[in-house]
Amino acid sequence: MSVYFEPTINTSIDHFLGLIPFFVLLFLVLKFPAVSQVAADITKIKRVSLVRGFAVICLLATLSEIFNYSDKVGVSNIIESKQFKQVQGCISNYEKQTPKHGTLIESFSIDDVEFTFSNYDVGPYFHGKLHKDNFIKNGQCVSIDYVLDGRKNKILKIVQLTKP
Repeated sequence: MSVYFEPTINTSIDHFLGLIPFFVLLFLVLKFPAVSQVAADITKIKRVSLVRGFAVICLLATLSEIFNYSDKVGVSNIIESKQFKQVQGCISNYEKQTPKHGTLIESFSIDDVEFTFSNYDVGPYFHGKLHKDNFIKNGQCVSIDYVLDGRKNKILKIVQLTKP
């Protein structure tokens, strides 16, 4: 048995360190109007519009990080409290679909449990960007820890099993 996928979830406050440069720059722009005026002169955009636009970008970046962090904490809580399901067996009905150029949707089932993921999925769950090899295929025996999120089974962990 070997682990094929298991998320590394860091729920420390370090997650927000990437926002520091945004807030330092926002502080400089608001505290020292000359800084934003130079940028306004270069871009030919009114200083007020430039400052508002940058403030909106900072707000959106902050909200994005908060939601991302919230997802990670939620998954971490699910794993710690063992509020997930597990299925073991061999993969069947594996399919790849390309509904449009650049989009890859993969699906498979184990017993009666169906899984679907794409290369556009993001987050701490297993998704198509993490599946670049030929591991998932019909006949591959695995153990999968998963949660039902809405109407989709989201994969938390994949462990390769030896065939029965």
